[in-house]
Amino acid sequence: MNSVERIFAEGNTVRRGVEPEVVRIRLPKERTERQKQVTRKVSRQKKMINFFLICAAAVLLVALCVAMLGIAGENNGLKREINVLEAQVSELKAQNDSRQYDLNSAVDLNYVVQVATTELGMVRSTSGQIRTYDSSESEYVQQVAEIPTN
Repeated sequence: MNSVERIFAEGNTVRRGVEPEVVRIRLPKERTERQKQVTRKVSRQKKMINFFLICAAAVLLVALCVAMLGIAGENNGLKREINVLEAQVSELKAQNDSRQYDLNSAVDLNYVVQVATTELGMVRSTSGQIRTYDSSESEYVQQVAEIPTN
């Protein structure tokens, strides 16, 4: 029997002479054993799919963590290498400054002037011999004509 007949009377009192209304309510069909097996099988399949999705997400998460740790380790190695190179640059700059000082101190300008004036016969220039000119270019200048005397 798929439905049950129930009789309902409308209102809060039953009136005489009024025929009660008949309402039919459908009851759910009783499932067969085969339908129950199919439902269980589908449920198991859904659970397996969910399990594999969770496993795949966990594997992906672990792979991303390993990759991140590798990148962080590489970053630390590069920072150490930068520190070593900066120390080398600092040491080379100190050596360069020291050698530049040695070169500058090795040249005695008074000795150069003495040799130029006594041995080579050169004379120091006077203020009237020096001429200056303005140029918009700051590069190499080649003389193509005589310098004016005025």
